[in-house]
Amino acid sequence: MTPNLRFQEFQDDFNSDKLGQLITSFSGGTPSASNKAYYDGDIPFIKSGEINDAKTEQFINEIALANSSAKIVNKGDLLLALYGATSGEIAISKLEGAINQAVLCIRSERLNLEYLKFWFELNKEKILGKYLQGGQGNLSASIVKSLIIRYPSLDEQLKTAVTLKSVDQKINLLTKKKEALETYKKGLMQKIFSQEFSNQRLMLLSQICKIYDGTHQTPKYVDEGVPFYSVEHVSKDDFSKTKFITEEVFTKECKRVSIEQGDILMTRIGSVGVPKFIDWDVRASFYVSLALLKPKIEEINMEWLSYYIQSLDIQRDIWRLTIHVAFPKKINLGDIGKIKIKLPSKAVQESNYVLLKSLDQNINLTIKKIKASEELKKGLLQQMFV
Repeated sequence: MTPNLRFQEFQDDFNSDKLGQLITSFSGGTPSASNKAYYDGDIPFIKSGEINDAKTEQFINEIALANSSAKIVNKGDLLLALYGATSGEIAISKLEGAINQAVLCIRSERLNLEYLKFWFELNKEKILGKYLQGGQGNLSASIVKSLIIRYPSLDEQLKTAVTLKSVDQKINLLTKKKEALETYKKGLMQKIFSQEFSNQRLMLLSQICKIYDGTHQTPKYVDEGVPFYSVEHVSKDDFSKTKFITEEVFTKECKRVSIEQGDILMTRIGSVGVPKFIDWDVRASFYVSLALLKPKIEEINMEWLSYYIQSLDIQRDIWRLTIHVAFPKKINLGDIGKIKIKLPSKAVQESNYVLLKSLDQNINLTIKKIKASEELKKGLLQQMFV
């Protein structure tokens, strides 16, 4: 048996063995937490949630190592998380340090460890589905050793791993770029919205916008029809998958209020204070958990307002007006109008939102590139392994 995608210079069939015949492995232990002296050292203590990190939260010393089952792993060893929410996570160790019982260290002379890591990534869901039904239980060294792997020569493993690692490196670089852009945007927004302008006015949101909520009655959903928006669509900024209502229900709701391009939807129940500027030709209705903001005065640029709502000052004001003892927490429709807005001239608003929108476009483009690279990796994994 051979994979669908293969380098031309390799023609031999894949071998098949249990992992236990190809690897050596061991897990560690935890020094007594009651002995604080154990945790006063310079040996990184790697927990299951830290196997992919270049640093650890805790450090132990040689005395702790000698008086516990903790074991030393080398930089470049393959680490597999065995327990809990991180079960099945796998990484090449960036550290020389000690591991606890929730981490399995894997070494091999017959398998390239990067290749094995990608094999685990491909098969993670299948392994967890078979051995951890319903999320119960843990992985173990015996389970890992019982797994059957089909694998090529070491040379082909290496070339496959190098190819996949290059995609991973691209994903990591793009992710760091996205994080840097988001950090820059956060700082820029703070700078923009903390400025004082001589002609700015302090107004209430109710003086700037008409404010509505959605239907209070959960409608009867249909397989096809008019999209129906709720909190999760705004908070996740994803309107691609919605429930649907009938034309009749939509028409009835439109008599009271309708969403239009240029409006803002804002979450108000559960998730509170997340805005979404409607920049598309919309034909949809919405639930009571959302508020709809419509421009009331000509001096407001609604796209600028959507950015301003995300600023630290406005989020603090929303937090102040939110009912935190309610479950789920919420902000009453009438209290949304009490949010204080420092309104500069429309020219200032437009220059600000153009700058922030350009930054958002760059972030969104980077996110698309990350998703495309992740899809490429997924396809390669499926095609290069058997």
